[in-house]
Amino acid sequence: MVMLLVCGAVGHADHEEEYMEWRNDNGKYILRWRRVEHGYEFNMTAQTTGWIAVGFSRTRKMAKTDMMIGSVDSSGATLGDFYAPLSDTPDFDAQQDGEVISSFESNGWTSISFFRLDNTEDQDEDEVISNCTHMLWGFGFKDLEPIPGGGYTFDVHLHENRHAVEFDFDVGSAEDQKEANQERLWKAIHGNMMIIAWVLLAVWSSMLPAYMKKTLDVWWFYAHIGMNIAILVLSLLATGLIFYMHQLEGESHVHNLHQLYGYTILLGVVVQSGLGVWSHVWWNPNREVVPLFPDKIHWWFGRVLIVVAWCNVILGLQKFGEKWNALSYTLLYLWFALVAAYVVIFEIYEERTKSESADLPVEPPQFKESYADDGGASVVVESYATQKKATFGLAVLSGLVVFFGMVISLEV
Repeated sequence: MVMLLVCGAVGHADHEEEYMEWRNDNGKYILRWRRVEHGYEFNMTAQTTGWIAVGFSRTRKMAKTDMMIGSVDSSGATLGDFYAPLSDTPDFDAQQDGEVISSFESNGWTSISFFRLDNTEDQDEDEVISNCTHMLWGFGFKDLEPIPGGGYTFDVHLHENRHAVEFDFDVGSAEDQKEANQERLWKAIHGNMMIIAWVLLAVWSSMLPAYMKKTLDVWWFYAHIGMNIAILVLSLLATGLIFYMHQLEGESHVHNLHQLYGYTILLGVVVQSGLGVWSHVWWNPNREVVPLFPDKIHWWFGRVLIVVAWCNVILGLQKFGEKWNALSYTLLYLWFALVAAYVVIFEIYEERTKSESADLPVEPPQFKESYADDGGASVVVESYATQKKATFGLAVLSGLVVFFGMVISLEV
């Protein structure tokens, strides 16, 4: 009996997934499986005209293993549900669980596809597949044989060599699991880079020129430039990481909407950076009207780019972020709501500052005493400037709290 012991844990998806595949070193046994609603679909194929088997256990031994064993003859497939209380010939279960989907036997190969519930509620002879820590598979050279009184048996001694390979139902063998863990790590790094770049830095960077120019003097410009360089670098690194991952796996670089949006946003970052440089070079301190190009286009293109990036972050989390739980999404949407609230507050400050500034002298006096006749407008304007600084500081602080809260919530 060729036998593989497989270690794994299975996720609980409620939708049909693509088939995963594992085969032994000489390719004589191939196992395909996928999670479907309430259970699994398996396909076991082996280079034999006898029985083939797959089993589920909590140990690396044959004892206490729940097995599905079948064979194919001219009348069709025979599939039996067996249980091995000891490391000996398994017993035919009193409760049979498993439904044949299709089968064939041709050119020395046998294949059986079947459905099996994850939890059959047969606590004495069946394992809950998603709770198993090992899986066994094997094949022999004779078909299942009927026994008096019902059921089937098989010659367990007619087999090839025995194997033990760690396995995970979500990703395959231990080697597959290592590759999948590496892939998940790369995706996590990619996702966090994009969240830092577009959910945090892009928001703060857009607030600086819109609301903090006069309050922070020339420092707003340096902070704005620094944040935009960070956004560009993080976007390039995050995209390059995923591009490299797909290159190694031989996958298409644009095979879903998230990736298409991602490359479009990356192109948008380059365009936006160019508009920003152009705006800086063309800036004229004596101008009376802000030009449409490149300044206003730079403003609005950046804002649209942020909204599109937000949508793509959510799309990426929904598609690939299986570890992001309800609390993570709640914090993310809370941040979006806070950003909207900050924008409203800043707009109120801007309007009131403009109104009070109308009472100030066109050429500000050298001494503060000269403001005595401005009706207190200067004090109000300075007060609004202080409040704007506090609001921006709160926006930065709350963004950091939300981000680290999302990261911590992954372990909840």
